[in-house]
Amino acid sequence: MNLIKEWINAILRIAKNNAEYSELHRKVQERIFLFGIEIGLKRKLSPQ
Repeated sequence: MNLIKEWINAILRIAKNNAEYSELHRKVQERIFLFGIEIGLKRKLSPQ
């Protein structure tokens, strides 16, 4: 029974890590997209 609990905890930990990675990836993609728009509009880029 303990082995099953460890297996379930491992799956939950992997799922949580995957969700965190997906969220980070989405945020990076959004910033790259906005950066591309700024370049396309030939706007002066700021450090932000």
